[in-house]
Amino acid sequence: MVHLPAEIIDKILTHLIENHLWKYFPWAGKVLSWHPPLLWSDLTCTDQSAVHGHGTRLHESIYSLRLVSREWNCGIAPLLAKYTTWNIHLDSDQSTQSALACLENRSDHLPPTRELVRRLRIEPGKICLRDEASSGTTNDYKTAGTYLYGLLSGLDRVESLDLSFLAVYKNNYDVEKTNKLVEAIRHGLTETNVLRRVADIQLKVPTTYHAGRILGAISGDRQTQLSRLLVKIEDSSGVAGDRHYLETNFMDTDERDGTIEESDDEDDERVAWNRENFPRSDLQLRYPNRRNQKELWDFVFSCPNLEALSIASTHYLNLHEIVRERRPSFQGLRVLHLGRVYAASSSIIPLLQPAENAPAPRLQRLVLNDVKAPDDGGLWGELAGDLLTDAPDLDLAFFWNLSYFDFCEQGAGLSSPADSTVIDSSDDGDLEPIQALARKLARMHGDKDSWPFWLRETVDEILYSDDEFCE
Repeated sequence: MVHLPAEIIDKILTHLIENHLWKYFPWAGKVLSWHPPLLWSDLTCTDQSAVHGHGTRLHESIYSLRLVSREWNCGIAPLLAKYTTWNIHLDSDQSTQSALACLENRSDHLPPTRELVRRLRIEPGKICLRDEASSGTTNDYKTAGTYLYGLLSGLDRVESLDLSFLAVYKNNYDVEKTNKLVEAIRHGLTETNVLRRVADIQLKVPTTYHAGRILGAISGDRQTQLSRLLVKIEDSSGVAGDRHYLETNFMDTDERDGTIEESDDEDDERVAWNRENFPRSDLQLRYPNRRNQKELWDFVFSCPNLEALSIASTHYLNLHEIVRERRPSFQGLRVLHLGRVYAASSSIIPLLQPAENAPAPRLQRLVLNDVKAPDDGGLWGELAGDLLTDAPDLDLAFFWNLSYFDFCEQGAGLSSPADSTVIDSSDDGDLEPIQALARKLARMHGDKDSWPFWLRETVDEILYSDDEFCE
């Protein structure tokens, strides 16, 4: 057998794995909903096969490369560690026990699994649900907390951490179980070295309160080294969080925004109807997302080296109010995604401007889904104009249902989200800059047959005619 230099073997293996992964990364399909998973994994995760940011679809043949020779095994092991996610199901005794067994030292002189794990995904599963909804679990939340601490104690080379609670549409979460498990997670992150190398965190939790509790365990150097952060709120109970209802009904402003859910007006028939037909979960009753958002945003604004940020909620969060009180100081975001927030040009542009003495803006991708501007936030066209002049590296800008609070000179008022409009405005100060931005991106992406989905949607909605691209 001909022995190749280690450098050549590494290039061969890298080519095989990266080419194989690329097959699972098409642009086809409507992927840019509340959370744009392909956008996120493409630019920020080494695992390009991921559909939800983490997860792998490595073919078995890739693992067979380890059997070619000892040299190939040594070369493939770190690449698999780079691309493969270690997925732990806390509600499964088999999953947690198997994971803990992998942390032990091996007798065959091979490195233990704990030295290979770079990407860790933890799924509580049904462990925090009410008893009637938690069938099939083999761990309770107390046992899972103990196992979790043992697991986190044994890992210190993790670079990417994904914590994913179940998405819930009804009142299925048990408040005590959820709070106890979240505190166990916070304790594990605080008292172990699992975060020593983590630069990428993806957090899907029921409420902003729980996001704040978990992220509050991260501070100092571990906060400074963070470059990628995704937070998605999963509890969509209540009329304002119910996606199906939002998409199929024209709703009054206070219903869409969730303010009617917080009303104490017992004489309002709509309040009683919403409570009966779309009740909020016990978690939302105790921890309304808007009222418990400050700790989440405080953490975000205290991460100076963030390059990618995604915040998506089921109930509107108020970023505009937070930016009034505190300006972020990022070195320069490359990716920004906001889903279902109150924000405007005047509160988004500061997120994109680098801190003093930092390099020029490096924004490459911007996605705004269902973002609503307060009256004092300026025109959406101001943001589009800023992107035209100050974001030379921008190659993706996807807007869906940008709107304003009230009928006014700058906006045409609210419409149903089912319209899927780019922007709810008839003001030239909005439309002309966004049209200009669409033209620039269309020229950048070449022939329209090769346009990605998001650009086709923008052109169809905002320009109405392909003829404008023939000029």
